[in-house]
Amino acid sequence: MKYTFAGVPLLLAAALCSQLSAATYRVHLLNQTSQLGAGWGVYGNATIGSLYSSYNEATIWPSPAASPISLHPAGFALSFASDIHGNSQVGYGQLAGGERHAFLWHGTAQSAVDLHPLGYSYSDANGVDESSQVGAGVPTDGSAPYHALLWRGTAESVVDLHVPVYSETYACDGEGGGQTGWGIVRPSESQFVEHALLWKGTADSVVDLHPDGFARTRANGGGATSQVGYGSTSSDPPQSNALLWHGSANSVVNLHPPGFAYTQAEATAGEWQVGSGGVGNGLHARALAWRGSADSVVDLHSILEQQTRPNFLFSLATDVDELGNIAGWGFTTDGYSFAIRWSLVPEPTSVGMVGLALLSIVLQSRRRTN
Repeated sequence: MKYTFAGVPLLLAAALCSQLSAATYRVHLLNQTSQLGAGWGVYGNATIGSLYSSYNEATIWPSPAASPISLHPAGFALSFASDIHGNSQVGYGQLAGGERHAFLWHGTAQSAVDLHPLGYSYSDANGVDESSQVGAGVPTDGSAPYHALLWRGTAESVVDLHVPVYSETYACDGEGGGQTGWGIVRPSESQFVEHALLWKGTADSVVDLHPDGFARTRANGGGATSQVGYGSTSSDPPQSNALLWHGSANSVVNLHPPGFAYTQAEATAGEWQVGSGGVGNGLHARALAWRGSADSVVDLHSILEQQTRPNFLFSLATDVDELGNIAGWGFTTDGYSFAIRWSLVPEPTSVGMVGLALLSIVLQSRRRTN
């Protein structure tokens, strides 16, 4: 049989599949030791979080090599940025008296939109997608400590997602028309139980994700398709397990791998989930990533230790995008806090495989022709 360049697409596809399966991470420490930093959100090249010098400032790094840009709104004592999607970022600003206002930004401090709605004494924005923002607020009428809230770009657009069957609700993230968070159920005056929740734009759309076998659960990240968080087992002593759902309580997948004292998941996008876990006595958390199952776990803390000079006491993974890029933060043994980005990149050997495959085709084609 004669080899021709018609076989190139097949071999190239095979090589690219190998490239994807052999993915690794490049670690970036986004702040210098003169400032304390934390990473809370990632989207493409951009990472958001906070920097602390004399006060906390909401911050965006447009790329891993770029200088940070402050998002801090004028008139506020401190600020935090919690999530990013495209050119939209959310978080909150805190006044000197302690009152918080949910904020939406579009890449600069001057673009700040105060989402704090009338009728609430306190508000946070925790998650953002292409058309909405989610978080929570404390009503001034004293009806509940927190109500889960949804906005569409302005304070006036607020939708209260709170359901009276829960004594308190809180929304943590949103994507694709779904919002995730938790609510508190009170079996009695002296007892309360947290339940992971999912909404789809309205209070009456709420889905209780709390599965059997867990004493309490929270959903920290995700949206309409997938949700992640953790559950405390009913065992004695209880153990925190990272959990993944796909829209219902009975869809739950336990991500907790053997050898960990506890785990919890913070965010999900595409096939990825991220969070943290503790080994041994569980005092020092390690940033973790999963791809849908407990046995897929990747220890991001080990990669951090291999690629950076500081000695990290613990690390947390707080967000992931659909490309597998991860944001988080870590604390060193000498007292510094770093905003961290794990950028997903192909192994150099995999790129070489593509070249070798093409070279092999060319050589075989020439040999057969001769």
